[in-house]
Amino acid sequence: MDKVLEQTFSVILRAGRTDDALPCGTILYQGFRAIAEQHGLAPDFPCAEFGAAMLTEILADPAVYSVVAEASDGRVSGYASEIGFFGHAVGENNEDFKALIGAAPASAELGFYVPMRNADLFRWCLNHGLRVTQTATLMSLGLYNEPAGVFLPSVLY
Repeated sequence: MDKVLEQTFSVILRAGRTDDALPCGTILYQGFRAIAEQHGLAPDFPCAEFGAAMLTEILADPAVYSVVAEASDGRVSGYASEIGFFGHAVGENNEDFKALIGAAPASAELGFYVPMRNADLFRWCLNHGLRVTQTATLMSLGLYNEPAGVFLPSVLY
């Protein structure tokens, strides 16, 4: 991203590695499980290991941007496969996301989705030079419940 986004964060960012697949898969599983349970549905991923298997391919591919956020205790607290329309990112809190967005390389795409309900993250983006170019509405069949944790959605899901 732009130099405007440079800031000091309490999170340590590093390139994703294949050994990050299980902790990242756990974060992914927990976020999607919460949504499914609120709707009385089976989770998209039957277990964290299933999510980890999917993410192993992403993390092993050198052509795919992936970054992992580590909390101060060394625990993986978030990750991004890309900051853009076709990537996704999942984390435990907004600080993870601010760091992930701030460290992302310039996207070849036109931008990324930030849920406006996350007012803190949305304001942070605006205060750091990012601008709204278009708004979108998430539509669902039946009752919609906010996912657990913080997320940047993908157009692919």
